[in-house]
Amino acid sequence: MSASPAQVRSFARDAGLPVGSRGLFSAEVIAEFNKGRRKEQRYIPGAYVPVTEVTVKGRKRPVKVNLQAVRDWAAENGKVVGKRGRVADSILAEYVAATK
Repeated sequence: MSASPAQVRSFARDAGLPVGSRGLFSAEVIAEFNKGRRKEQRYIPGAYVPVTEVTVKGRKRPVKVNLQAVRDWAAENGKVVGKRGRVADSILAEYVAATK
């Protein structure tokens, strides 16, 4: 799973790198963050997507998913998803339910 934007911002601030409170990261910040990290711990722009899940009591709670993992799961389960672009909410919900 990709690192979250909050982790990258925290790292950049601690390292003294210029980073805003919102918006995209510079290539320099991403390169510094990813240096020396294992593949699953690296930051991949656009791979960290919040999804909501409904609990047994009917409450919504946020769940973070990796879009590449969702695409791989969907392909294995016969769902049609593109290599790029938005993934349908119904497929995201199915993924979250199936991978609990």
